[in-house]
Amino acid sequence: MHPKHVYVIWTNPIFRESMRLILTHPNVQWLGETSKMADALPALASLRPDIVFVELEQETILIDILNALPTGSKKIRLIGISLINNQAVLYQREQTLLVSKGEIINLVLAE
Repeated sequence: MHPKHVYVIWTNPIFRESMRLILTHPNVQWLGETSKMADALPALASLRPDIVFVELEQETILIDILNALPTGSKKIRLIGISLINNQAVLYQREQTLLVSKGEIINLVLAE
């Protein structure tokens, strides 16, 4: 299995360290972390992680990150987590070429 590359954006350093420990797994590669969104955007563009965990202060932060990624970025999953209510919000961005009607159906039916 191809390792998943992970990046974390969170203000609390204890949470970031906890995530690093939780994600210690042979199929997970830790790319980095930051507490500041301003530092995260250039890092995401250059490191191109598969998965980004984000402190979910507001849901729009996930959309802001998706919009800031360069056009043509590979498939990326953003997972926003709220420690207040233990909720996770998941957004996924995937770029694909559509050349037939079957490919549109496949997008709808994909899990």
